[in-house]
Formats: sequence, C-alpha cells, structure tokens
Amino acid sequence: MLHVYQQGFQRDFFGTALKLTGKTWLKMTIAYVAYYLIIVALLGVLVFSTGIGMDIMGKVQNMSDLQNAEELVELFSEMFLSPTFIILGLIYIIITIMLSAWMYTYAFKLGELEMKDRPYTFSSVLKASYSKVIGRFILSSILAYTALIIMAAVISGIAGLLHWSLGVIGFVALIGIAYRWLIVPAAIALDDKGVMEAFTLSMKKISFGKAYVYFGISVLVIIALFILIVILSVIPAILGSLSEIGIVLQYIINALSGGVITMLTVSIIIGLHMRLSEPYSEDEGTPNIEDHLIE
Repeated sequence: MLHVYQQGFQRDFFGTALKLTGKTWLKMTIAYVAYYLIIVALLGVLVFSTGIGMDIMGKVQNMSDLQNAEELVELFSEMFLSPTFIILGLIYIIITIMLSAWMYTYAFKLGELEMKDRPYTFSSVLKASYSKVIGRFILSSILAYTALIIMAAVISGIAGLLHWSLGVIGFVALIGIAYRWLIVPAAIALDDKGVMEAFTLSMKKISFGKAYVYFGISVLVIIALFILIVILSVIPAILGSLSEIGIVLQYIINALSGGVITMLTVSIIIGLHMRLSEPYSEDEGTPNIEDHLIE
C-alpha cells in the first residue's frame, strides 16, 4: 500500500493527506486528548503547588486601582522567581517535551501502519510508539532550535552593527534553512535514520527554492487553519459569556481539533517525504516498524 499512497501524494498531494488524516484522526484524537489532559493537569499541579493560584487570584480581586500595580508586579516576580517555581517549571518543560515527542511518534507510527494497510488497534500503535524515535525527536528538536536561535542572534548582531537590511536578508535565509529541515521527523520515524543522517537527507532533498515554496504553502495552510479555529471558537465564546459551559466546550474543541490538526500536519510531512523519496515497489515497506509490537 505504500506505493499507492506515494502515487497519491504525487498526483493529489492535499487530497491524499486529507485521506490519510480521515482514516486515522479518531485514534490520533484519543492520544491527543490524553496528552492534552496530562499537560493541563501538570500545569495545574505547577500553579497550585507553588502557591500561585489562590494567592494571586485573591489579591488580584482586591486590587481596584492602579496604585496596586507595583504590588501586583512584585507579587508575580516573587512567585515566578522562587526556587520552587523554577525547579517545578523546568520539570514541567522536560515532561512536556517528552510527551510532545511521544505524541508525534505515535502520529507517525499511526500514519505508517495505515499506509501499509496493517491491522492495528489503539493499544498496538501505543506500544509501537514507545521507541527510540522519541529520543531522536527530542535530540533533533534541541539541535534545530538551538541552531536557529544562535543563527538568529548572530544575524541580529550583524544587522545592529552594519545595516538593518542585512537582518532582513539573514532572516529570509533563516526561513529557508528551517524549511530545508522539514522532513527530518519523517526520515527519523519512517526510515529509521539517525538524527544527523536525517538532517543531511532533508537538506539534500529540499533545496532553498523548494524550501521557500513550502514556506509559502504553509503560510496559506496556517491561515486556513486559523480561520477554522476562530470559527470553532465562536460558539463556545458566545456560550462562555452566558455560563461556564462555554469554557468546558472550549476545552473539548481544543482537544478534538488539536488531534485532527496534529494528524493533518504529520500527514503532510509524510506526504512530502514520500514525494521526495525513491519509488516504492508494491511489496516494499520502510524498515523501522517494530512488527513484533503490533502482532
């Protein structure tokens, strides 16, 4: 079935990405809801375990004029710069990164199994998602963001010393570099590539010219998704002005739409990777799926 999807991505890219999303969105949404609830619960633990919750809310309610603004700033500084908050905040960030890496591993495994037309259940995909791919996703993300931050800092420094136009040119180049790394996750998850090997492969397959085309397309997709999210937010916003049910409904919509959007994003990256790969034969598959976990 891989060759069928590859041909589909060649002929009708977005149609095939939507098809793959349509066949996998439910199982992806279940995983995303679990991820979403864990993140919200951990955030609640972080807030209330450091005393931020009731203290701030109680004092904010008593502040009726601007004379208390300095007191509010001092209160926030005291809370957010406390050793307890910093330690728990770092733990929260680490756990969030690990959960995000797992969620995307799950999404890529789910998409791969669907394309291979393998029988699978939520639990079997869940088992397959606990793999070395999670660690590689974390490492690749750290390397990519660190490199981009360093390059952005260097560009800003050069622009400040010389001329602002160099900053514009530099950041345009930075966008191209970032988008040349677009299929790194797919190379790691689907082709079992190491981190540096995945970066090398992605830069080999995606030229600067292609990178800017993908950037333009992604902007249009993001705008379309933003409009959709705004539309979905109207109803709970209206209900929220009337009662607490709107807030609950907003959380439900965020969780459900988040799963669909995540799977659509992964499907697009998979499709791009397959378009740029060598043709698959009818019985050919990618080598890294852990079949013993799916049986």
